[in-house]
Amino acid sequence: MVYVHIDYKSDIVPENLNVVCPQNVEIYKKYKINWGSYSHLEAILFLLKRALKNPNINFIHIISGQDMPVKRLEDFNCFEKDNLIYMGHFKVTDIDPKIAIRFEHGTLFPKADQGNKMVKIINRFYAQFHKKREFIGEYNYNQIYKGLVWVSIPRYAAKYVINYNQKNNFCQALYHVSIPEEFFFQTILENSPFKNNIQANSLIYNDWDKERNGSLPAILDASDYKKIINSNCFFARKIDPKISQKLINKFSNTITDF
Repeated sequence: MVYVHIDYKSDIVPENLNVVCPQNVEIYKKYKINWGSYSHLEAILFLLKRALKNPNINFIHIISGQDMPVKRLEDFNCFEKDNLIYMGHFKVTDIDPKIAIRFEHGTLFPKADQGNKMVKIINRFYAQFHKKREFIGEYNYNQIYKGLVWVSIPRYAAKYVINYNQKNNFCQALYHVSIPEEFFFQTILENSPFKNNIQANSLIYNDWDKERNGSLPAILDASDYKKIINSNCFFARKIDPKISQKLINKFSNTITDF
């Protein structure tokens, strides 16, 4: 089953999409999404709750619209009884201090594009005079963690995240955090009873080595094919309809169910 959220600002009309097997796809257009905004986290949690309403779903992959599956459909069956959590994660204290600023001082414009130059300037100025927030003590956390929101988690972990958020309103605590989705799953699950089930692997192939095709992580192209195959990842990101067309064709010819 696939659950899709389309940016409310998009010109795409869900009813006009030529969806294969529409009985297995639910498409929503509910939130206006700006890069790094709180609405992005809202949309992800909305889809997660929808997926958990289906009792037949045992494992959930959260991916972006720029991700592409690179394994055969039957290869995904390995997750049916998998109890592991696949999630990149880092302690906030172990990485760039600028990341901690995003959490401790946050943003004055939670629904705005966090990459906007003016938004960044105002937030940087505000952080110089604003006392940092102490969420660690408030939530009895040992540590705040960060990572990409593109995670793969079993049903029990997804339910734990949703239930924890409902009881503690952690999502609302992240309202003024810049790019809040990068702290949400990692902090909850790293401080959960399931910490030892976490694998530091998102199952998604990215190229963070250098900017390529005008993007970092790089927009992938045909030259990445062998590296993706050898990585044993289940998804590849970032994919562009034009730049990545030859790569898309290669996987379309290799994976019969793609």
